[in-house]
Amino acid sequence: MKEKIDTHQPSPSTFLLVWSRKKWDWTDLPEKKEEVQEKGYTICPYSCGNNKSISLGDRVFFIRLGWEPRGIFASGIVVKERYEKEHWDEKENRKIGYIDVRVNSLLDPGVDRILPLSSLEKGRLGEMHWKSQVSGIKIPEDIVDEVEKEFKRICSKKDNL
Repeated sequence: MKEKIDTHQPSPSTFLLVWSRKKWDWTDLPEKKEEVQEKGYTICPYSCGNNKSISLGDRVFFIRLGWEPRGIFASGIVVKERYEKEHWDEKENRKIGYIDVRVNSLLDPGVDRILPLSSLEKGRLGEMHWKSQVSGIKIPEDIVDEVEKEFKRICSKKDNL
């Protein structure tokens, strides 16, 4: 009797990547947004904190914290698993984990309306702690669909096109 092999791949997980302008000014964000508009995506290396479980194909959402407007402004898929490189803050003088993300939805919080933190803290979405100080926090599966739906709604608004 042949042994049945389970070829079912686990569903990708979804993670939160944090951007705080108080800590780091994303100076090429307008260019990255333009690249997404022209090509449909841009590749962004991004710190994943201490998380070592983010895998190829996992979904990520970027949240801006610190300064207003705060909220989700981008999403994408992991295209390169965790690797080490120098900390983005040169004063740190150490290496940290990064992933490469194929960002396919990108709003510029300085110009566009984003999914506000106030919306994320209500109802079912409010079950997630969105004000993390580090990147790489897993978003619970039962919240992912709601985040996806709300972010798509914001991205489809005419003033964000």
